[in-house]
Amino acid sequence: MKLAKIAHYRCDSYESTSYVSIPEDMTVEQLDEFVDLATEKALDAERAAKAAAPPYPDQRNLMQTLPKETTLAQIEVKLEKRKKEYAEWEAKKNTARRSFLSWLEEVSNNTIVPISDCDCGDFEVSCHWGHNHGLSPDYSDDGL
Repeated sequence: MKLAKIAHYRCDSYESTSYVSIPEDMTVEQLDEFVDLATEKALDAERAAKAAAPPYPDQRNLMQTLPKETTLAQIEVKLEKRKKEYAEWEAKKNTARRSFLSWLEEVSNNTIVPISDCDCGDFEVSCHWGHNHGLSPDYSDDGL
């Protein structure tokens, strides 16, 4: 396995970086194809979830769409129904909203994996910081 860096841009501005482990024989072109496919799948899932959004369960908006003779009890029933529909949609939307790396793993049939999932063999060690309460060392890998 070898290390690959994926720079994420949005509106031509740098956003973030993903580091992944790829097979030794994978080319830049192949990785680029997987990245494009994962990006497309992630955006399609987000768009589909957004398009399926029911109306927000707002009592004021609901009342404006109902006949004037609608009773308060009927409004409450309709509002509860909308709340349930909205909660179900939010659950589906949150399921569709996955990390880019999970999409990349899926489209590559798990040949591309986050570097944190790689087997390092004999080159894995632990760093023990002890009980130094009140101190906040930076454990991130920024700048590596």
